[in-house]
Amino acid sequence: MNMQSIETASIPSDSLPFYTEDKIITPLAQILESYPQQGFIRPSLTDIFPEQEYEDKEVKKVRQILGEADKDTTTEEIKTFATEVQYLCDTLLDQFERDIFDGMTLRELLNEG
Repeated sequence: MNMQSIETASIPSDSLPFYTEDKIITPLAQILESYPQQGFIRPSLTDIFPEQEYEDKEVKKVRQILGEADKDTTTEEIKTFATEVQYLCDTLLDQFERDIFDGMTLRELLNEG
């Protein structure tokens, strides 16, 4: 069968299987209910999304550094602040390296070597 006949072929809608909730959800629920719950450990969100734990650690670290100055600061404001400070530091360091190494950063020098 060539590509032209595959593209133009149509399947009659009455020949397609029709799945209902009874055919999918009910058997799944029965399987899950019969599964032994002993030893089954439900994963936490930090198990599924470990980057969340990193963000939480970063926020805690910034709060610790700020001390009393952060008592009215939201978590989102702290995340924004940390991102902006990191960008500023990276930009200043890159500019400093470019001034010292004839227009190149240290990373660019090491990759060329």
